[in-house]
Amino acid sequence: MTKKREEELKPLHIMLVEDSEHDILAFERACRKSDLQCTIVSCQRAEHALEELTETRVPTDLIVSDYNLPGMTGIDFFQQLEARSIDVPFIMLTGTGSEPLAVRALKSGVDDYLIKDPYRGYLDLIPVVIHEVYRTFHGRRARRRAEEALRTSEERFRSLAGLAQLIPWEAEMDSWKPVYIGSQAEEILGFPLEQLYEEGAWSSHVHEADRERFARTTSEHATTRTPYELEYRMVAADGGIVWLRDIVS
Repeated sequence: MTKKREEELKPLHIMLVEDSEHDILAFERACRKSDLQCTIVSCQRAEHALEELTETRVPTDLIVSDYNLPGMTGIDFFQQLEARSIDVPFIMLTGTGSEPLAVRALKSGVDDYLIKDPYRGYLDLIPVVIHEVYRTFHGRRARRRAEEALRTSEERFRSLAGLAQLIPWEAEMDSWKPVYIGSQAEEILGFPLEQLYEEGAWSSHVHEADRERFARTTSEHATTRTPYELEYRMVAADGGIVWLRDIVS
């Protein structure tokens, strides 16, 4: 069984922050009626919830909080969580007629909201919204971690490349526009680095005898997006010939 599948099957630990006993019972009933597998811990004050999260460290996968709480609002509570670096999906419950408040909550970073309508239709939506918010939150977190890992990898590559006896480079495949050119290019070819970033600058310094082959090869692989190696001559700033081998992956 995959880790993702295991996470889908395990019960969610939900913290409900709600000062109305009647609404707490209604929430618990709504979750039991659905196919949502969960355990629910309820707190009637945000201060108590913060204690549970920071001191008792109650396992919590998702928080559902009313806006109108004694002592602080639901948005205040959410901001307290952020200040303590408690990164948990957060759904806010608001009263009928408080749509502008719900919009403000979303702008502050709350994941979603539900309006407590007089006919209690929101109770039928609670399990669906919980599942969707939890899934979206963790999908976003996974993407963010992947982006951070990629950024770290690129920074490490560029740091190491700065010490190597080669010219590391990156370019946009379609346009061949340089994204990164190692500082070694200036030393080896003699051109100012900023000049090599100009459109068409690199290909313009390819030896005229190799220019057609260079253009044809790079164009073909820009279309097929396959790795290749290409040897060609460049004319350096002092007029000398420099042999280069591109290794493109």
